Amino acid sequence: MTSLKLIDEKIESDKSKDWRRPHLGGSGIGDECARKIWYTFRWFTEPKFEGRILRLFRRGHGEEITFIEDLRSIGAEVSTGPGPGRQWSFGLLGHHFAGSIDGAAKGLPELGDDWCLLEFKTHNEKSFNDLLKRGLKTSKPMHFDQIQIYGHALGFSKALYFAVCKNDDRRYSELVEIDASHGEDLTRKAEHIIVSKTPLPKLSKSPAFFYCKWCTHLEVCHYDATPEVNCRTCIHSKAAGWGIESENALDAPRGGAWICENTGKELSLSEQKEACGHYSKIS
Repeated sequence: MTSLKLIDEKIESDKSKDWRRPHLGGSGIGDECARKIWYTFRWFTEPKFEGRILRLFRRGHGEEITFIEDLRSIGAEVSTGPGPGRQWSFGLLGHHFAGSIDGAAKGLPELGDDWCLLEFKTHNEKSFNDLLKRGLKTSKPMHFDQIQIYGHALGFSKALYFAVCKNDDRRYSELVEIDASHGEDLTRKAEHIIVSKTPLPKLSKSPAFFYCKWCTHLEVCHYDATPEVNCRTCIHSKAAGWGIESENALDAPRGGAWICENTGKELSLSEQKEACGHYSKIS
């Protein structure tokens, strides 16, 4: 056992951040496979990441802090949340569809005193070069859609996308116009996923398809593996709360109501993570 191996094992064993997100995240709504988004929203598969990947996630967070410090150093006003340890967030569709933004800023050369949404991303060299060549919308459509739904939900008219290449520290920025109609389309996509009680159509029927073979949900999707046992993978559970007026404030709660149709009971988040004696998996 080496020190580096022990460090990765420690990182992998950290369970302080629960993988069972209570809401459908805005960061993933642009994924081309709606079935994958549905599986994630329904907690079908616990994701397994090796230490190296988790360290990459951690590095991405570190780059956000660096970008914010650099923006402030040139006189920009940057806001990351309503208080310590909190992020500006939104909740739509009874709070089942939600997300948190990296920040908002004004006093930037691109926009002056107008507030804009901030999004920060890290890329490897191949990904970064493609971004330089083709631009955000074509090269990284998921990132583009993430910005569109965040901007639409929170009332921004523009966003600034900042990217850094992890190989050589090159940077890229792009000013993005927020298209309200595109945001509405993404919201309708989210609603379709949330209300569905069965898996949506597969992106491909072949498990060897390049997009499928690396997917977290490969086994449950293509090989009928048993999903995680919890209320959300049970046929009796239903996302509820559609009568609640959607929130698009900068500090909205995340996670909507769930009901067990077998008992008529509204389920708390802790109850959703368990399964009762009436559990019957969604097939």
